[in-house]
Amino acid sequence: MNTIASFPTTGRLYNSRRQFFVTDMINELKQYKSVKIFEQEVKGWFALQLTSEEPLNRENNNDNILYTYNYLLRRGKDGRYLIVSNHFDLVTSLLDIHHFSKKLSNPDINIIMLVNDLEKKPSVYTMSAVFARIEGYGQALRSIAFYGSDLAEASLFQRLLPDVIPSRVTLRDVTTRTDVLSLGSHGEISFQYNGSKSLYDVDLALRFLSERDYLKWEIYEYE
Repeated sequence: MNTIASFPTTGRLYNSRRQFFVTDMINELKQYKSVKIFEQEVKGWFALQLTSEEPLNRENNNDNILYTYNYLLRRGKDGRYLIVSNHFDLVTSLLDIHHFSKKLSNPDINIIMLVNDLEKKPSVYTMSAVFARIEGYGQALRSIAFYGSDLAEASLFQRLLPDVIPSRVTLRDVTTRTDVLSLGSHGEISFQYNGSKSLYDVDLALRFLSERDYLKWEIYEYE
C-alpha cells in the first residue's frame, strides 16, 4: 500500500521550534510500531496510518478492535510540515501521542493582504469562499461568509470588503476551476485529497503563498 482513499482533509502547517530545529518528524515516527508510513508519488508527501487501542475520534470504545486513522504529511525544508487528516482533532492527537506538540509552532498567513490583493489584481487563483469577522456591531453580527465562483468580480463583495476582516479563504485554480486549498490566518489548511494531482496542486498553492510573502515561515524560539 502506498496511498490512501480519497477524502476531505483538514489540518495545519507547522514549524519546528528553534530548539528542536534538527528534529525530523518522519524519522521519529518510524520508531513507533503503531505508525505505518508510505511515501507518495509526489516528492515530500507521505501517507501515515496510526493504529490505536483507544478511540481518538469520539467513537464508541470497543475492546476487541484496533482503531485505524489516516493522515497525509508534507515534509518541507527547514523543519516545515503540513499535517492533515479527516478531522482536525486527529492531527492534534497524533502530535500529542508522539510528543511533538511542544516542538512545533504555527506559521502566520496574511489572509487580509491575500484577499485584498486577489480582489484587486488577477492571479493564478480566484477566491471561491471568504470567511470574515465583523467588528463594531456588538454580538448582533460577528462574522460573515461569502461564496461564489470568483468573489473578486462580485460587486457586493467589493463593497463590503473594506468593512470586514478576512480570516479564511478558499483558493480556486483559474484554469481548472476547481478548489485547491482553504487556509486560515494561523496555518489552518483544508483540501480534498484525490490522489497525486491534488497533492501537487497544494504544493503549487503553498509555493505561491510563500513566494508572495503571504506565508511567513519564521522559526520561533521554544517557550
